[in-house]
Amino acid sequence: MRRTGIDSAGNNGGFVMDKSPSDAILFGCEELFWPLERRGEELERNQWLSDLGWPEIMALASYMSPYKIPAGTAVCREGDREVFLCLICDGVIDVVKEDSSGCAKVLTSISRGKTIGEMSLIDGEPRSATMIARSDATLLVLKLAGFRDLAEVHPRLYGKLAEKIARVLSQRLRQTSGALAEYI
Repeated sequence: MRRTGIDSAGNNGGFVMDKSPSDAILFGCEELFWPLERRGEELERNQWLSDLGWPEIMALASYMSPYKIPAGTAVCREGDREVFLCLICDGVIDVVKEDSSGCAKVLTSISRGKTIGEMSLIDGEPRSATMIARSDATLLVLKLAGFRDLAEVHPRLYGKLAEKIARVLSQRLRQTSGALAEYI
């Protein structure tokens, strides 16, 4: 993936899309080796999880892995089948989609404290957009196997997390509907 002249608003098709398949989760990104407590502390600082107690945070932290993503790197590509959710600890991730002429457009930028990848975790479908690190970023990643294990081992925590994901998806759908109404 390489950038070519994106403007500050993220317009004008500033990306050349790399069509090569992703062979692994976060291919080319560095997995960090944070102790469990550090992962827990990072989750605790996150507003998205503010209603969880320390034992729940630590349980969730045990299922998440930290990754360092260099600026300009694709976290995932539209059509990828790898299923994982990312909590952004640091940095900004652009959500990019190609228009009908094949020109890549930045739909939105998502920053610290927000999540990306929720849809695939819930529906198991291929990625609906490409996500590219606008700046160096650090992500905590929850893979599908961990999400499923969470359901069996910590069902109440799984329920809380599923509800949070549903809220995020609902908010994003409302934003998209509002933006779409401007074009109808």
